[in-house]
Amino acid sequence: QLKQKRVQADLITYDCNNEKRKYEDTEFPPSKSSLSLNFNTTQNMDIWEVLEWKRATEIIPLNSVAIFPEFLFANSVRPGILKNPYFASALSIIAERPRILAKIFAKFEVS
Repeated sequence: QLKQKRVQADLITYDCNNEKRKYEDTEFPPSKSSLSLNFNTTQNMDIWEVLEWKRATEIIPLNSVAIFPEFLFANSVRPGILKNPYFASALSIIAERPRILAKIFAKFEVS
């Protein structure tokens, strides 16, 4: 099944490169709808109003993006603006176990 996913990822990458477009997941589109299930019932509405969807390359240069940095430490993870210690804790565990993180990604190149 993993091999099939990687083949599928290769085909998607090929199509996007051929058509000179960025990949867009239909179930997780690059829009505010992917940031919250329901903005009307979300706490801290003032924070959600200023948040916007951005690709990593829109925030930092492409050559600075690293999915698998050379050194990744559990104490590098911070809850940030969402202030979600459970999510930060899960990320810290994954940071300590790079093989788990590698299983999440079908491709290792930034596009």
